[in-house]
Amino acid sequence: MKNLLILVTAFLVPLGAYASSCGAIQNKDRRNFCYANTKGNPGLCGAINNRDYRNYCYAVIKGQKGLCGAIQNRDFRSECYANF
Repeated sequence: MKNLLILVTAFLVPLGAYASSCGAIQNKDRRNFCYANTKGNPGLCGAINNRDYRNYCYAVIKGQKGLCGAIQNRDFRSECYANF
């Protein structure tokens, strides 16, 4: 749940500040999510290894609520739906 809160918090940071700090993120999946989110490029979601993070990334970047259903973790799936 703590990791989920960190990921959701990422959306609250202004994109300009967030973009400049993506390279500083140690976790590779979170860093790739940061780049995809900042650039608005769903193709970058493919670099995320964790399936739930990857599905979350596609849902958010593509703006398609229905993609949240592919997330296996129930809490994480709920957070995804909460973005819409």
